[in-house]
Amino acid sequence: MRWTVAVPMGPVGTFAERARAELAAVFEGVPVELSRCVTAVVCTQFEGALRSATMVLDRVIAPDHGAIVVTLSGCADPAHRPRVGYGRDSITVTVAQA
Repeated sequence: MRWTVAVPMGPVGTFAERARAELAAVFEGVPVELSRCVTAVVCTQFEGALRSATMVLDRVIAPDHGAIVVTLSGCADPAHRPRVGYGRDSITVTVAQA
């Protein structure tokens, strides 16, 4: 399953909170049966992407800088195993000062 979380522009200090709220919105309205089977693999990737973005923010962008824009995305294979016709597992993290 491909997923994207575009974290709304805001201060560095509230980044993780805003990112988790956006992830919840991704699954809003998804049938429960589908949500259960993809949530675990997507959440595993999301947490990895969130940690990566946090490391960049901690090392590169000062907490008092002001606004940042972050996009987290990925492609999650069920059970993280390759399947014919599906993209391989991947994570992309984009961090920008606004």
